[in-house]
Amino acid sequence: LGSNKKRIFFPGADTQNKGYDLGLKTAKCLSAMDFECWVRPENKNKEELDGLQEIDSNLSENDYLNLLQSADVMVIPYLSAGFSGRTSGIVIDSLYLGVPVVVMEDTWLSEIAEKFGCGLSVVPEVDAIIDAVEQITNNYDEFTENLQNGALKYFKDNSWSKLADTIINGDYQPYSFQEANKLFMNKEFETSYAIYKSLMKKSDFQEYRTNAELCLRKMNLLEQ
Repeated sequence: LGSNKKRIFFPGADTQNKGYDLGLKTAKCLSAMDFECWVRPENKNKEELDGLQEIDSNLSENDYLNLLQSADVMVIPYLSAGFSGRTSGIVIDSLYLGVPVVVMEDTWLSEIAEKFGCGLSVVPEVDAIIDAVEQITNNYDEFTENLQNGALKYFKDNSWSKLADTIINGDYQPYSFQEANKLFMNKEFETSYAIYKSLMKKSDFQEYRTNAELCLRKMNLLEQ
């Protein structure tokens, strides 16, 4: 990438409740403060993207992950209206890649960030996000150390062997939406799909159906 500036990534797409416009405004402000900000272009015009780096939508999964790993901070402005009980694998990617995150309060993502120390959660406002980015970049060694410790804890607590032990010990609740979401975030799609399908048999909620379809897409069993 050839720059000594701090790299801030906004990987979210312009879809419902992902805070794309909030992220774009924040990226413009951070760019003016000499940060290198990467966003999805999402059919915005040149003026709206002036001063920003564009994330190529045609990147392979490996190239995309390599690009994310080059970031100093990821900003994920997903809003509580859509993500208070809904999962996103991007914050787990941050744990895996070792990149601190800024997420919004009262979301599933903020629970993970706070529990595993992988970043900060803030109110969905431009100034609050900027303050969090500066806090992380000004104390980077501390945040990355916390993130590494949190990643070890997360992957230990959410591994397949951990789930198997829980089932054997009789503590597992077979129709747990929360457990299915954890498995989904840990990329254990077959197991999480089975739980979502079991939940759908009890109550055909749209959330169960949507997440089950996401699992099928991840397993390449359903068209994107």
